[in-house]
Amino acid sequence: MTMHWNQKKTITFVLTVMVFLACLSASMVVIGFRHGEPIKCGLRRLAATKKQCENTLFTVKQANSFAYTVKPIEFEKGNHRTAAVFNINDGYLRIAQNGSTDSNFTGHKKQKVFLPKDQGALIKQVFQYRDQYYSLISQVNGDCSYLSIYETFSGKEILKFPCLPDNNVDFNGTGGGFTIHKNGFLLTIGAPEMFAPKIRSLAQDDNSPYGKVLYFENFPNDISDKVFSKGHRNPQSLNYVDDLLISTEHGPFGGDEINIIFDQSNYGWPLVSYGAHYAKEKLETEREGLEGPIYAFVPSIGISDHKKCPDILSEYYPSSYCIIVSALRGQSLYIVRLSRKTKQLESIEHLPIGTRIREFISGFSSNNSVAIVIDSGDLIEVTFDNFVRP
Repeated sequence: MTMHWNQKKTITFVLTVMVFLACLSASMVVIGFRHGEPIKCGLRRLAATKKQCENTLFTVKQANSFAYTVKPIEFEKGNHRTAAVFNINDGYLRIAQNGSTDSNFTGHKKQKVFLPKDQGALIKQVFQYRDQYYSLISQVNGDCSYLSIYETFSGKEILKFPCLPDNNVDFNGTGGGFTIHKNGFLLTIGAPEMFAPKIRSLAQDDNSPYGKVLYFENFPNDISDKVFSKGHRNPQSLNYVDDLLISTEHGPFGGDEINIIFDQSNYGWPLVSYGAHYAKEKLETEREGLEGPIYAFVPSIGISDHKKCPDILSEYYPSSYCIIVSALRGQSLYIVRLSRKTKQLESIEHLPIGTRIREFISGFSSNNSVAIVIDSGDLIEVTFDNFVRP
């Protein structure tokens, strides 16, 4: 069949575009993240191996007064959701919720940490105290759903929390924030549910550990705890920022919170919240005698973790408490500044990263960067530089 001149011209144009796009894909460096995974770079002609190619990944972004660089950390990891990552010696140890481990530091032998054989048992958090690692684990044994603490590697059971009063449990609301305090440590325990009023109400029950910040002093020899604060839904992280004890907490349908935690204070859940129950029941936002948040995100950002800003940011904002917050749904970091005089919110700066951020890496120390774990289990370093100076 004979083609008309216009048909030939169209085909030639399409083929030219296809060749151009193929060449562009083979030669350019692609930067950034997509769908929670690092984009694979396109230096196929220049990089001898896939690993060399992936090491060229980076993205530089501009904030209001500084630039920040996002760069993957070379690390081989498994496919299971992360429970915790620790910076140890010259590398990283990642512990997954199913008990598997991945690492890249010298001398570490790959091993499985202890996980009970109960159906659905998962490691929700791992914390280090006095040179020992402990796992906060969710368990279901028959009609009993509960949390427990084990020595991470030996599997010795240290503490079993009471059974929850309803089987409608959502262990994504476990909490698990940890920080050293005085002669012991503080641990956050959530009230893990979405549609279970009986579990929800435990946050106001002084005789229940759920929905609390708990203080342990002579752990593990003495496993008794003191209720430090109550009225918490799902407090994801707990850290000191200078002299302020700060927590980040998942709200229900909206209302993720940043809180200053005071001893013997009540933070209101489930009586008050800037969010709503998942059944779309409206809640009061404040009530006399209850502590309100520094700030509530509406809609929720899926707040996950926080820590004191690296020195380069703290020194740039000397009149402020500088807190860096991470988010899952928001796929971003947030620089939160509080007045040192009034403890009130001054500003929140949004730093898009482009992938779901689960937590900051424990033990990572740098004057100008933070290390984060994203939902896929990959490790990312974010560096701050090029500050605007007066």
